[in-house]
Amino acid sequence: MQQGLKEEGYSVSVSQLCRWFDVPRRSFYYRATKSAPKVQEALAGPIKALIEQEPSFGYRTVAGLLEMNKNTVQRIFQLKGWQVRKRAWASAADSGAALGGDQAGSTLGHGPLSGLGRSRWLAVLGVGDRLPYP
Repeated sequence: MQQGLKEEGYSVSVSQLCRWFDVPRRSFYYRATKSAPKVQEALAGPIKALIEQEPSFGYRTVAGLLEMNKNTVQRIFQLKGWQVRKRAWASAADSGAALGGDQAGSTLGHGPLSGLGRSRWLAVLGVGDRLPYP
C-alpha cells in the first residue's frame, strides 16, 4: 500500500497507514517464525507398519505396544491423518439395550429396581444408605 501511494506521489509513513486502517504497528511488522511440524520417519515407520497390520488400533494401543510416548504417537497420528474413528459408546441414559431395556431411554423405568431411579446402581452395590449426602 505504501509503495503504491509513493508511486502516485504521496509519501505516507507506516505509522500513519496503521492509524488510518486501525492496525497495530506490531501486527504490521510481525513475521511468523514457527515452522511447519515435521514427522521423524524413524518414528513413523514402525507406527505405520503396526496400524497396517491392525487398523483398529488407536494411538494409545500403538504407543503401548511400541513402548513409545503416547503424546508423540498421537501427534504422528494427527499429522499423518491416521486417526482411528472414535467408537460410539452408548451411555445409560441414551440406550436401554446396554442394561437390558427394550428401547432407548428406557433404562430407568423398567426392571425390579425401577423405583430407585438413578440411585439404583448404589442400591445394587449395597452402598445406597451409607452415603454422606442424599
